[in-house]
Amino acid sequence: MSNILDYFNWRGDLTFEQDPFNDVDAAIMAQLSYLNFDSIVPANPELGMPLKIVWDKFRSAPDYEDRCDLGMVINRKTVDVLEAAAKSKRFGSLVMCAYSNKIDFSSEEQFSAVTFLLNTKGKFSKSSDPFIVYRGTDDTIVGWKEDFNLALNTGVPSQQDAVDYANHIAKKCKGKIRIAGHSKGGNLAVYAGSFINKSFRKRLVEIYNFDGPGFTSQVMDTPEYKAAMPKINSWFPHFSVVGMFFEHLDRYTVVESVQHGIMQHDLMSWQILGKDFVTADELDAKSLSLNTSINAWLKPISEDKRAKIIDSVFSVLEATGASTNSEIEANLLKNSAKMLKAISKIDDEVRDEVSALVKLIVESLLDNSIFRK
Repeated sequence: MSNILDYFNWRGDLTFEQDPFNDVDAAIMAQLSYLNFDSIVPANPELGMPLKIVWDKFRSAPDYEDRCDLGMVINRKTVDVLEAAAKSKRFGSLVMCAYSNKIDFSSEEQFSAVTFLLNTKGKFSKSSDPFIVYRGTDDTIVGWKEDFNLALNTGVPSQQDAVDYANHIAKKCKGKIRIAGHSKGGNLAVYAGSFINKSFRKRLVEIYNFDGPGFTSQVMDTPEYKAAMPKINSWFPHFSVVGMFFEHLDRYTVVESVQHGIMQHDLMSWQILGKDFVTADELDAKSLSLNTSINAWLKPISEDKRAKIIDSVFSVLEATGASTNSEIEANLLKNSAKMLKAISKIDDEVRDEVSALVKLIVESLLDNSIFRK
């Protein structure tokens, strides 16, 4: 079975003029957004550089080994994707620019984005077609908490940052706009595509959501979201968990994966044939049942109680003293004891819900630990 790394053998020698942009190209760029391009890819769009130069700077960076350590959530072969893309005729001359990366503990925000410029000659041009990509959830606990905060009608800070970023890029680049993201990045892509400034919406041609969670009805009932729906294309693995959180009104395609259970969320496990994803007829019945149960459980809970549950869950995780999931997983037995002690101090009103969610998180950490060995 083949994945996005194998794609370079089939399409890597063809330019976008020879073979038009496709869904797998979008997935590759979404995966690349997980890499740390600090001090490599400039924030100023006009100072962008070809992907092949980005790779040269990335591999020669003094902290190269640290940049390759993507934690327990992101596939380690993402660096291989960058190398293969940089060395290919198809991607090597694409300009990368406008890298943004922010972690704000006070506002409980993890936000990162980068833009690829299509239709260029290896340098910035105002006529470029920008491909905006939002990073999904990384290894930080604050990033995971922001995912949970999507259950609140108040939304999350990164959603507004995503809109601001899209508006900024659209002002700089006058070509056709595409927006994408994986996991939480998919949610941000849909949100930004829906609420981008009206003056840019005619130039927005497609929104790519790769297994990103949905929205509360407060967002879906807006005229902006409904107007964007025809441009939204979503892809979910056969056993989707993250992508099925909350509600979706847009159409979606189910993709085969070589992984099992929640590990199918890994974009690099999705199967590809030629320039297309290998699709399945429908989502796994267990996946549908699990997500129906989760969403049915969330709906009757008041906004205040949801917030209390989320705060309590993460107070339990923070009781370990860890700031990343990798740190929790590194000594899971000892940290589990700390979490159990913290759960015992949680308010009776939400203790059962908190205990169930912490259990789900620990189980996902165990799944990741097995996958990495």
